[in-house]
Amino acid sequence: MNKTRLRDLDRRVRGTVGALTMAAVGLLAGGCDDDGRNRVTKEGVATSGLAISAPEEPLDNDKRRRLLREKLRAALGEHYDAPFPEATEDDLKKGAELWSLLCLGCHGHNGTGRRTLSRMLPIQPGNLTDPERAAYFSGQAKLWIVAEGSPGTPMFGWKEVLTEEDIQAVVAHLGTLMPAKQDR
Repeated sequence: MNKTRLRDLDRRVRGTVGALTMAAVGLLAGGCDDDGRNRVTKEGVATSGLAISAPEEPLDNDKRRRLLREKLRAALGEHYDAPFPEATEDDLKKGAELWSLLCLGCHGHNGTGRRTLSRMLPIQPGNLTDPERAAYFSGQAKLWIVAEGSPGTPMFGWKEVLTEEDIQAVVAHLGTLMPAKQDR
């Protein structure tokens, strides 16, 4: 990633600091929107198009992931299992840079989700290096989750801040953290 692109990204990320702070405070205070959707934009917290209705009792992580996968399979249709674009060395480098700027705070350097900040969240990030978890969502589903967020969790979408290519680079970098391939 060239210095101009990195400065532009830094400016856009800094522009979202207020929104991120609002999101973190809101999530720590009680979770997501009433409909279980969350996303951060330059203007503040917004909602994604895929809702998981907030149940009477909170869903455990396994049920929440299963419900999200079912909804993503329905929403993406045949595209759910479409091949993930092959990553170049430049993609992986850009993905690592973006990961360290945007994802490391919650997911950690190695993707295990064991950070001080993570322990303060109402739903803690899962271990993204776990082979079973790595294979749970397709590459296309992972692109959607990074872009739109994971409904009912503190994971908000980055599509208002990152380009589609940036999101692909982040997901490609995620693949370097996990022992299992994204063949599913």
